[in-house]
Amino acid sequence: MGADFIIKMKIKAKNLTKGFFAGLLVLFILSGSVFSQSLTPTYIRNVKVSQLSDSEIRVIKKEMDKNNMSMATLENLAITNGMSPSDFVTLKTRIEALAPEVNESNVEQGTIVAERVIEFDDNAIKGSQLFGSEIFTNASLSFEPNSSMATPSNYILGAGDELQIVIYGIQEYAGSATVTKEGKINIPIVGQVFVNGLTFEAARTQIKKAATRIYGSLASGQSQISITLSKIRTIRVTIIGAKKSGNYSVSSLSTVFNALHIAGGPDINGSYRNIELIRNNKVIRTIDIYKFLTKGDQSDNLNLLENDVIRIPVYESRVKIEGNVKRPGIFEMLPTENFNDLLNYCGGFDEAAYRKIIKLVQNSDNGLKIIDMTEDEYQNYTPKGGDVFKVSQMLSNYDSKVSIKGSVYRPDDYEFEDSLTIRRLIAKAGGLTPDAFLNRALLIRQKDDLTKEVLDVDISALYRGDKTIYLRKNDELYISSIFDLKNQHKVHISGQVKNSGEYPYIENLKLYDLIFLAGGLQDNASRIVEVASIIVKDEKAGDNTKVSNVRVIEIDTLLLDQTKNIALYPYDMVQIRKKPVFERQQFVQVSGEVEYPGNYVIADKKERILDIINRSGSLTYDADKNSIKVVRKVNRIMGDSLVEHLVTIPINYDKLTKNPSSRKNLTLQQGDQIVVGKKVETVKILGNVQLNSEIPFSGRRMKRYIGDVGGFTDKADKKRIYVIYPNGVAGRTTSFLGIKDYPRVRPGSEIIVPTLEEVEKEKLSLIELASIAGIIGSLSGMTVAIINLLSK
Repeated sequence: MGADFIIKMKIKAKNLTKGFFAGLLVLFILSGSVFSQSLTPTYIRNVKVSQLSDSEIRVIKKEMDKNNMSMATLENLAITNGMSPSDFVTLKTRIEALAPEVNESNVEQGTIVAERVIEFDDNAIKGSQLFGSEIFTNASLSFEPNSSMATPSNYILGAGDELQIVIYGIQEYAGSATVTKEGKINIPIVGQVFVNGLTFEAARTQIKKAATRIYGSLASGQSQISITLSKIRTIRVTIIGAKKSGNYSVSSLSTVFNALHIAGGPDINGSYRNIELIRNNKVIRTIDIYKFLTKGDQSDNLNLLENDVIRIPVYESRVKIEGNVKRPGIFEMLPTENFNDLLNYCGGFDEAAYRKIIKLVQNSDNGLKIIDMTEDEYQNYTPKGGDVFKVSQMLSNYDSKVSIKGSVYRPDDYEFEDSLTIRRLIAKAGGLTPDAFLNRALLIRQKDDLTKEVLDVDISALYRGDKTIYLRKNDELYISSIFDLKNQHKVHISGQVKNSGEYPYIENLKLYDLIFLAGGLQDNASRIVEVASIIVKDEKAGDNTKVSNVRVIEIDTLLLDQTKNIALYPYDMVQIRKKPVFERQQFVQVSGEVEYPGNYVIADKKERILDIINRSGSLTYDADKNSIKVVRKVNRIMGDSLVEHLVTIPINYDKLTKNPSSRKNLTLQQGDQIVVGKKVETVKILGNVQLNSEIPFSGRRMKRYIGDVGGFTDKADKKRIYVIYPNGVAGRTTSFLGIKDYPRVRPGSEIIVPTLEEVEKEKLSLIELASIAGIIGSLSGMTVAIINLLSK
């Protein structure tokens, strides 16, 4: 960690590959169909302008400039060759908003037009926050002159300024006059008036004096003259040592800070404290930006004149301060400044800073050294280049405190005082709570060897006045509650109550009370209640097999009166049974092409699909009986979780109607959905065919449909073609003796052509080939023998 900040300079490279593509796009637009073989209008129409990079857009702009093409001409050619109007609006916006990249620059009112840019790599100071650099990267702090404000009286006129002159009253005149290169303006009848180099106020006096010779009423006051600056000239300035050094054309109202902002501010090695404004080869002002940053002082923000030079020299000394200060970062220091000045620039210490000693890491001949700098040295120490100041945080331990916890109203840490007693500390904490256990409290104390010991304290004795105990620094007093010393008994209730669970046991708790705490009984609660109590076993008793005492109680679920007299004991478990015949209604849903779609209650546990369809008014005219299916929710184990899935069960309606008792006429379950599709007179062909499409059903074989969409692609797996029917059943392609049997196509079917799976074939060895040849020879011999036998 030192003071040397490495400077890296790099020249931005253009993306030649993407730039060449964008150039081709422009050349296509410019030359009509020259590139029609590679860039067709369809291709241009599909180009996403929003996805082009800035370098590609810049190539388009250069092609426009090279061909002297206006935006209107480009629009006409682009839209004619297939680009959409919305894409062209995006293209136009991006062309007009191109960021500059120059070294030699032309700037008007803050706009930069550029050819090439040299930038410095900020990695050396990234994250270190070089103080002052942020004002030159903040777009909202550009110091741009306000062209709508009144012309300053000290504004100096020059060639290119335009004045608006109006005489009103008895005599009248209105016109404008531009300052010529000779420094004069020409007013009709009045003649020429020299104004170059004059302030606006002095020029106004000079013009009025000249006009009075012709317009005599100006002298008597019967006419008045108004002179305003209607057009401001541009001036040429040079900036050296900035991130974007170069020559700039700026408004004549521009200031030093405005020009520095346009040039990106000082480069990595540039000074923020000794910037020179050179006019007529003389340094007329040394500019310290820190005056503006720390005090808002703009006295150095002078107006620029023609041929002014802003020179940013290399900094002399930079230091770094980090840790617990309000504005850590890198700061440039002048030779006359001390550490207190650095504290002022960084905003001072923050609230958690340890101020007595600051660690200073400093360069030495042999490397780095650490110096402990005390408060007394702040004013006398002059920071040196490369110094790194580290401000530590205060420790979180307390100088002197005592703590009290437990059964007091305000348990907390408190200030330690001489002669502080335990009674006095309890009073500070708001006194004891009613449940405080007074016979024994714990006092934790730190001994001289820094180990801790526990002392027993009788709080009741302290309040009787029998003795007084004085506290020491860092003592901790803990006062227990009487409830801390008692077992927290529970009871449990489950079953048909609204809020099953554990509840604290209260003395004289009755079954009625526990049911009330659990929110009452549910509608399906039965009259049977079981109460299981723990058994305290007698070691002397011979029979220890019984583990709990179970009481079975029959209650009136409406009144619950008898439960008021049933006592409960710690750890009792109450179970409210469910009515054996109580069952809520279960529903199924029928949707699609039925007369009365909607929800239907399952009237009988044996009710089946056909029963519900018949109850829904049967199928409509448009119903496709081959598309009927049942959608059912099923639970599957996924890892450690039970996840709900939907499965589709295809239904053969014709078979159901012929044999309603068939197993295919499914018994319905809660939440089932019966879906009856509408007749569809088309077939979809999807997958590895030339054109995925939907065509009319014609009753032909499957290969004819595939032929209608252009046939198979090279990647089509013809052996695994399958058809999905409207009810979800899939029919697959089979093969026997090399003859493929394709599934039948029905209205509403989807023909799926999967992708061919490439299987690496292993090469057969010579031995394997010989074995296969032998087998074939044997089979041939057997075939000939059979034929001869049959011919006899």
